[in-house]
Amino acid sequence: MSNRNRRAFSILAVSALTLVLASCSGDKPGTGGGDDLSWEDSPISKAMGYDGGDFSQQDQEEAQAEMDEQNRKMEELVASCMAEEGFDYVPNTNNGGSISYEPAGEETDPLENARQNGYGITTGWGPVTDPGVEEEVYVDPNAETYEAMSESERTAWDKALYGTPPEFTEETDMEEFEYNWEDSGCYGVAQHEVYEVENGQEGLMAVYDDPQWAELMEEMTALYTDAQNDPRMKELNTKWSSCMSEAGFDFANTEEAFNSINDRLNKFWEENADDPEYTGPTEEDLAPIKEEEIKVAVADYTCQDEIDLQNESMRIQFEIEQEFVDQHKAELEAFAAALEAAEK
Repeated sequence: MSNRNRRAFSILAVSALTLVLASCSGDKPGTGGGDDLSWEDSPISKAMGYDGGDFSQQDQEEAQAEMDEQNRKMEELVASCMAEEGFDYVPNTNNGGSISYEPAGEETDPLENARQNGYGITTGWGPVTDPGVEEEVYVDPNAETYEAMSESERTAWDKALYGTPPEFTEETDMEEFEYNWEDSGCYGVAQHEVYEVENGQEGLMAVYDDPQWAELMEEMTALYTDAQNDPRMKELNTKWSSCMSEAGFDFANTEEAFNSINDRLNKFWEENADDPEYTGPTEEDLAPIKEEEIKVAVADYTCQDEIDLQNESMRIQFEIEQEFVDQHKAELEAFAAALEAAEK
């Protein structure tokens, strides 16, 4: 990751509440004319010295090559670590992700996209259907080795590779869990080395974890809650909800609409949690959910357009942010300076 992108990453992490707001209200051009807002207009981002640089300036092919190289390095480190633990692990270079984004200046109309893909939750599910494209079959190079192990050997392998899994009880849930790479086996060690140390993020993470900034970070995080509880935001959500009701849906806000589809998809795994061979819902299972997803998403974005939800919600958010910046200007500048120093 370039220094510019690392800088952008650190600022984005601080002003994530603005991005969350934008995603909840639809990542799309507003309909308010020349005064359309975007997250680059965030007073917090400006106070932190971020100028709105575009991640998509990096060529998509270049970004994919960078990700693949990071995954290769990580898998080699995993293999080395596993060897030290007494296991013969073959680097799994087939498990990396893929990068896909719109080039700078090319925007997709969310409403038009919704008519085809809904929210993209279930509509992107399933095998490649283009007869001209050969589906790439995922093969885990360690599968045969793992399958040949006894139960005790598998337990030892899993512990070495992933660390000891956390135990959740009624008193402790996943929301209280704090990830620690040192407790996460060889994958934790490798990910820390490649994505934090080599990628220049270790210093940034140290700043975020510094107790000196804990109160400031908590207050910044609370800004999102403050915005959602603002009477003006509640009025916006009421207008949107009323519009959705006319379309036949009962949701209080855009997040509820999105989650209604996500929850239906997650239910398949919940109902099959005890089946180790379950690989996910079939096309037949998904068909009615896909149909519902498109209907909900189209109504959602249509209603957002009608009340100019993105622009209006950002306007409220940024007013709240500006008040915060005015009250904490010196602290924000000091925090930004600490982040910048950590990158050098």
